[in-house]
Amino acid sequence: MADIGQVTQLLVTMRDSANREQNNAKQALVEQCYAHLHRDARRFLSAENKDHTLQVTELVNEAYLKLFDRTSLNWNDRHHFFASAAIAMRRILVDHARRKLAGNRIPSDAIVSHEADELSTDCPEPFLIALDDSLNELKTLNPRHAEIAMLRYFGGLSESEIAESLNISRSTVTREWRMAKLWLQNQIEDSLNNV
Repeated sequence: MADIGQVTQLLVTMRDSANREQNNAKQALVEQCYAHLHRDARRFLSAENKDHTLQVTELVNEAYLKLFDRTSLNWNDRHHFFASAAIAMRRILVDHARRKLAGNRIPSDAIVSHEADELSTDCPEPFLIALDDSLNELKTLNPRHAEIAMLRYFGGLSESEIAESLNISRSTVTREWRMAKLWLQNQIEDSLNNV
């Protein structure tokens, strides 16, 4: 398990340092966090179809490339970093699903209903694509609702962790997550029913 204080210090060093020191901190961060990232990748892939072509290590490596292929490496804390990594992994899986389903109709047996209380991570590719499209639309309508939904659903953060990360109250997160979740469920249902 990654040392919480050390991960945060490495993130600060990466943000505030020159290239050489930044590269050293980046390497140390990967060494500290690899097991955690590997566990997240395994969890995401376990929710996918059993014939999925991506492997756990490949997903971690692709997420690494997405995370560090930026000029600004500015994560607030370890929660923000791990949420960003989880979002990168889900983005890779969504892109993979889009390529796989390109030009194919969604079979009617792939359309499933999801409970109003939870958005499941165990979902078929058509649902994942509909979720991604709906999140992108929500981002234009209400960016904070979209960010809360992404941190909760893709990042796996608790409502308290999201509140701390976004510097808002937990009750605000609870209220806005409930609204975002209902809006997303309606959008996803409409999207899957209109295929």
